[in-house]
Amino acid sequence: PEARAAARRFVERIGERPVVLLPLSGAEGSPSLEASREEVLDRIEAVGTAPGDAVAPLEVIARAAAELASAGAPFSAVVVVAAGPVDASAPVRGELLPRIIASGASVHVVQVVAGADAGSGDDLLRVVAGQTRGQFTTIFSPVSFPAALDRLADRLAIEMMVQYLAPSGPRAGDVRVGVKKPGARVIG
Repeated sequence: PEARAAARRFVERIGERPVVLLPLSGAEGSPSLEASREEVLDRIEAVGTAPGDAVAPLEVIARAAAELASAGAPFSAVVVVAAGPVDASAPVRGELLPRIIASGASVHVVQVVAGADAGSGDDLLRVVAGQTRGQFTTIFSPVSFPAALDRLADRLAIEMMVQYLAPSGPRAGDVRVGVKKPGARVIG
């Protein structure tokens, strides 16, 4: 219930950006970016209440990244709210991670980690977040979901994309972006 409430608040805070919800069960159908905000919020409330077959997290992330890539969004993010770590040594389909990276979507993860798992670096979601230049946030209790997702919503709200064309002549120097913006962070 804490994760559902936090996810609902997150969706309400990110504004009018298109959102798709893909839970880790097969019972949820095939949502799209065209869904209304009310539909997405209703689907959040239904997560975990209907029986379904578990799906590998990497497959769900790849499906979300493919949906975002097909929409042609120049900037996109996949947000994963996880109740625990995913074993990175478990077999996965080898083509999924390259597809996620090729989509250009950043994968941000907020994950509950129990005491014994806190020091473990063998987490598939941590690997995916690192490979896609996303943020990996560890929390130690489900009651921390709202704070972690609020922080992520704040970060996504201030991100911007800068496109530029390099001159065809000799290089005059390196391009510098965000140098005169306090708190600006460049991910290239």
